[in-house]
Amino acid sequence: MSTPQGQNDLVEVFKTLSANEQCSFISRKESDCMTLQLQSGEAEIFGARLELNKVYSFSAGYCFSVFTYSGCNLRLQLQQSETVPFSQRNDMMMFELHLHTVVEELRERADVKDERGPIVMIVGPKDAGKSTFSTILLNYAVRMQTKRTPVFVDTDPGQSSLTLPGTIGAALISDQIQPDKKLSEQVNPLIYNIGSTRLGVNPLYKQLISKLAATVLDRLKSNKTAKSSGLIINTPGWTQNEGFEIIRHTAQAFEVDVIFVLYQKTLFDALRHGLPNFVKLVQLPRLEGVRSRSMELRWELRDKMLKDYFYGPNNELKPYIFDVDWSSIKVFKVWSSKHVGKSYLGVPEFDTSLRNKILAVTFAQNKEDALESNISGFVCLADVIDSRERKVTLLSPFPPPLADVCLLLTSLFLTSYSVPNSELPSNSI
Repeated sequence: MSTPQGQNDLVEVFKTLSANEQCSFISRKESDCMTLQLQSGEAEIFGARLELNKVYSFSAGYCFSVFTYSGCNLRLQLQQSETVPFSQRNDMMMFELHLHTVVEELRERADVKDERGPIVMIVGPKDAGKSTFSTILLNYAVRMQTKRTPVFVDTDPGQSSLTLPGTIGAALISDQIQPDKKLSEQVNPLIYNIGSTRLGVNPLYKQLISKLAATVLDRLKSNKTAKSSGLIINTPGWTQNEGFEIIRHTAQAFEVDVIFVLYQKTLFDALRHGLPNFVKLVQLPRLEGVRSRSMELRWELRDKMLKDYFYGPNNELKPYIFDVDWSSIKVFKVWSSKHVGKSYLGVPEFDTSLRNKILAVTFAQNKEDALESNISGFVCLADVIDSRERKVTLLSPFPPPLADVCLLLTSLFLTSYSVPNSELPSNSI
C-alpha cells in the first residue's frame, strides 16, 4: 500500500465510537493525508468491513465516514493542523441495512425462479448521497454468504467513479470496494465516452445509455451469479426538465424494478406518475455525513482525477511522451444536433486549441463504428508542435505506437494544476 505524501507531519490520535455512531473525515487541503487502523471492535466504510489492525492510507482529497453497529476503537494519524472529527449517532444506517435486506430478498426469489435479479436505480439531486448509497448496497451484497456479484452501472458523466469524467460505464463487483483505493483501480469496467461532463440537450448521452443497457443486460444472461445479483445504477444529479426525461429514459432502457429516491419529494411524485406501476419507488432522506461540493470543488476533483490517471495519486506513474504525425492518427470530434436529435463524427481543425485536450481511445478501426464503441483508455494531446509539419505530442499511459483505432476528442483537458511541477515528465521517447 502506498504511503500518503507528508506522512512525517502526521500526529497519532485514538478515537472510540459507540454502537451506531459515525465519524466523518474530509480532506480540507490539497496536501492533506491520513491513516486509519481498526484496533478493536467492528467497523465499516461505506459498507466495506475494515480488517482488524490493518493500516488504511488515504491521500489528498479523501472524504469518507467510519460507521460501527457495535462500537470500535480507532487509531488515527492526522495532519497536525487537522481537528479530530466528532462522532455522532447515525440511525439512517439501520434503514439502509433494511433496504439491502429487501433487495436481497428479491435476489433470493430470482435464484429460486432462475430469473434476472433486481435492477435498482438510485436518483436524487447533487450531493444527496447517491454514490455513497450505491457503494453501501454493493458492499453489503458481496459480503453475503451467497457471494453476490452485482453489476454497478455509473451513468453520471460529471463525477464518474469508473474512470475519467465524461463517461458512463458498468463493472462487475465481486469483492468489497476497498475504501482507500479508487474503484477504477479495483475493477475492469465497460466504458463509453460521452465526451463532456455536461449533459444539456445531448442526444449522444441517451444513445449511449441505450447501448450500455443493451450490452449489460445481454451479458447478464451468460453469468448466472451476476444475473440473480442484478444491477445497482447510480445517476446524475440533474433531476428537472430534461434531467427528469433522462432519468425516465435510463429506467426504461435498463428495465428498472426498484428506484430509491433520495431527498427530493417532488422527484418522487413525478416518477410515481411518470413510470409504470410495476416499478417500486422508495423515498429516502438525504444521507448523513455527505459532503456538499461547490462547482469549484467539483472542478478541482475532476482535475485531480485527470492528474491521477496519468501520474498517479502520489506521482508514482511515468506516462510515455512521443510525437506522431497528425495524419497518422484518426481523431474525430462528436457533433450533436439538438434539432435532429442525433450525433455524428467530424474531423476537428488542426490548431493550437487542441493543446492539452484529452482523447478517448476506442476499439473501433472505422469511423462508422467509433461513436458507439466502448473505450480502452485515454491519451492527452500534450502539444501541437508545428502547424506546417502537422505533428502532435501525445502523453499516454500506453507505450508507443498507438493501436490503429479511432480517437475521440473530449471537452476534458489537462491544466497546470494537473501536471506535477507544471511540466511534462522528462522520460520522452
